[in-house]
Amino acid sequence: MLKAEHNAFVARIRELEASLDGERRAQANQIVEMQKEREAAIARIHELEAMLKAEHNAFVALIRELEQKGLKPTLRRVVTQILRAVSKRGEEDSNLR
Repeated sequence: MLKAEHNAFVARIRELEASLDGERRAQANQIVEMQKEREAAIARIHELEAMLKAEHNAFVALIRELEQKGLKPTLRRVVTQILRAVSKRGEEDSNLR
């Protein structure tokens, strides 16, 4: 009787250990996936930062160009020029496809 109870406890402990090992593997896989997602998010952030910097530089260049032409770079004028440039760039991109 005591031997049978002992064997049952040992079997249950082994089941719990196997279950715990499975959960640990699943968590490790989840951590790996989360790290991949994090790396992808960081790469996207870097892309957006580069794009923002390029747009800022283009904006500054446009203001300087307007100033050289003797035009007061009003917000309306700058926005209009930016929209034209973006529209033109979109047309060029669609022509490449």
